[in-house]
Amino acid sequence: MHHDTLVHMHRNPGSRVSAYAPGKIQRVPNQPKTPNRVIRVDDELWTDYGRACEDEGLVRAEDMRAHMQRKVRAWKRRRTTEQRDDG
Repeated sequence: MHHDTLVHMHRNPGSRVSAYAPGKIQRVPNQPKTPNRVIRVDDELWTDYGRACEDEGLVRAEDMRAHMQRKVRAWKRRRTTEQRDDG
């Protein structure tokens, strides 16, 4: 897929929120290639989360990845501790 194509946005008719997207998206380096994930989030939460991240100088995706990494590290520590206790 060529990344210098027109952007098509689907408008949610029930949403009060309008979205701005530039006419073209830029080529983004993706090394190593990570798959895209789709999640369902209501418009108000998505907008507020975007504003909160922006105020902190963060990008939503980066903040979500950091949260997932913290969660997984904590989970792995708990599993290691539980396995030691069981052994």
